[in-house]
Amino acid sequence: MAKQNKKAYNPLSLFASVLTFKPLVYGYANARTRAMKGELLKKSQVLDLLGAKTQSGIIEMLSHSPYKDSILALSLRFKNEELIELSLGQNFASNAQKLLRIAPLQSRPALLAFMERYDILNIKTILLSKRIGKKGEEMAHFTIGAGSLSFTDLKTMWELPDALSVLNYLRFCEIGQKLFATQSFAKAKASVSSTSSDSYEILFHMLDSYYYSAATAAITGSDRDSALLRSIILSEADAKNTLTTLRCKGAGMTTAQILSHLVTFGNLQKGFFESLANEKDLPSAISTARTKFGLSQKNASLSSLETELESKLASTSLHALSFSMMSVGAIAGYLFLKEEEMNNIRKISRGKALGLSNEQITQMLVFA
Repeated sequence: MAKQNKKAYNPLSLFASVLTFKPLVYGYANARTRAMKGELLKKSQVLDLLGAKTQSGIIEMLSHSPYKDSILALSLRFKNEELIELSLGQNFASNAQKLLRIAPLQSRPALLAFMERYDILNIKTILLSKRIGKKGEEMAHFTIGAGSLSFTDLKTMWELPDALSVLNYLRFCEIGQKLFATQSFAKAKASVSSTSSDSYEILFHMLDSYYYSAATAAITGSDRDSALLRSIILSEADAKNTLTTLRCKGAGMTTAQILSHLVTFGNLQKGFFESLANEKDLPSAISTARTKFGLSQKNASLSSLETELESKLASTSLHALSFSMMSVGAIAGYLFLKEEEMNNIRKISRGKALGLSNEQITQMLVFA
């Protein structure tokens, strides 16, 4: 009788399976993330801020929330809108760094790539401030220290004299080295040196292209949550390309010029944006975009479309990520929620400062 071949016992295979067992790998991070979600402001609490008559009133209300420590730490040096902006940014950065510390090692590359969105936003804000001649201390509170750029990096760039100096500084930062490994530094320099009205759009296109490429490439898993995160990032690219197309059309650009400003990522095909650019006028193009994204035709303004697109994307993304358990999707879901909370409070503070009515401000708020 022939002997049966028995597979040799390999203790390392059991060890490997334990290391990849999701409840073990993600259990602690999942529990901490769930606890952090419990500290997010409820929709009613955010809307209550509309009742504040002054910036001091908003600060007083936030002082009884998880923002209290940031407000207390900064209140001796800053006041009013600046104190609110800085407290929001500091709190967000603190929570983002906490997520990185508790995230399992295997999920950190994807999470870090996802968080480079804040680096790109910060770089754009700094470059724009240089273009319009704003001083660092006037604009520094608009940055978010949640990406790879440290507060020291951000402070240094704010204090540099011009956009070209910022680009030269970026070359020695981690994000800049990765950026200019795929994008032309000479083209970036030419962009900030040009007097053309759309020169910075070329540079911002380079920044966006880098982010969408790096973020989708870093999320390499074949599981449901990896696919979901990639889809969310691509949907963001679709929304950005749609709004870019409409803004460029409103500025009178040709179809060829418009298409050159789009990032080559997303779920929507180039043909859709081409047809959008070829619409007879801007209202017709906005109507087509609304139909494409399943939005009602109640408002023909571009600003309303932007708010509704942001709201729809946030709602869809967060609904999908709410089913994520024991994965990087659950961690990313918290970041989405926290970012929207911060943005809503900023809109209320800035809206109050500009004298907007509560109704006008409410229309700009985004809730999942």
